[in-house]
Amino acid sequence: RITLRHWQPGDRFQPLGMASPVRLQDLFVNAKVPREERRRRVVAVGADGRIFWVEGLRPGHHVRLRPDTAETLLWSWSRQPPHAGAADSGEGSA
Repeated sequence: RITLRHWQPGDRFQPLGMASPVRLQDLFVNAKVPREERRRRVVAVGADGRIFWVEGLRPGHHVRLRPDTAETLLWSWSRQPPHAGAADSGEGSA
């Protein structure tokens, strides 16, 4: 099971190559992700509750390919442009 959600304060993530999990907020700051963009970023959480992917960052260290890897997941993500009028249908406008 995979859950997609937005970043939440307190989230921790261990990107590929890092020795231990760090606060996602710190990763965003180091990657120079603008503050207003951070809450729009999508994260993927596995059945074990750990974040394995963050939009715009490296995949999680714990899902890396190893010699004993038995199963893989092909992960693809693209952000679709909003539908015309989806944010403001015009109904109830003054």
